[in-house]
Amino acid sequence: MKKSQELNKCQNILDNVLKGYLGMLDRKALLQQSIMQANPMINQLEPNLLSSIKTIQDTLYVSLLIDIYAWLFDESKNSSNLSAHKLLEKLNRQDFKSILKNYFIKPPTTIPLDNNADQSWHQLYKTKKLEEFQIIINDCQKAYKSFLESEVGTHIKSIRDKLLAHKDGVYPVQENGHNIGEAIVAMEEMRIIVLLLNKLIQKCSYPIEEMEEMATKNAELFWQHMLYT
Repeated sequence: MKKSQELNKCQNILDNVLKGYLGMLDRKALLQQSIMQANPMINQLEPNLLSSIKTIQDTLYVSLLIDIYAWLFDESKNSSNLSAHKLLEKLNRQDFKSILKNYFIKPPTTIPLDNNADQSWHQLYKTKKLEEFQIIINDCQKAYKSFLESEVGTHIKSIRDKLLAHKDGVYPVQENGHNIGEAIVAMEEMRIIVLLLNKLIQKCSYPIEEMEEMATKNAELFWQHMLYT
């Protein structure tokens, strides 16, 4: 595979992973707001409403962890099902790191007004971007390793397998030793990893804050309506 083709393929994979993360924001916000707004009121809620809330929480937990596994950890070689795991594997390959580094530090096209000045500017740009490249790639690998070694990361595959095994029935989260807050923590870890990968492979930051704020606002309105009407 040509260098440009391999890089383009990685960018396409990352685009899909990023879309996957954005598609999970509403569910994450709904689960997070349920913890913040509903859980403190558990003793005041009618049994039927409490049962419905727990069902919503368990369903959100299950769907989030399954998607997090799919987008971050899935080792499938199927071209239609590639996850960030494939990209992070590539970061350990020296030849790919070299391709990525050359792409990352390449100066933007400029109009040469003065050849000497242009060469000097290019060299300063490359030096600065090389330092940035090393920091981002180290942070990305560290964040992924930290997630893998965390309590949730260590058990996420077995949790996911158990969740799928119960897909035709009810999976009692707390009775199986899980905490719904694990999904929020895992989403926050996924956010860090995906945004670092985006800086590295797309050379840009993705403005997701507005979408996160909107998801939170909608979730707040939902739970306020659910609990106070």
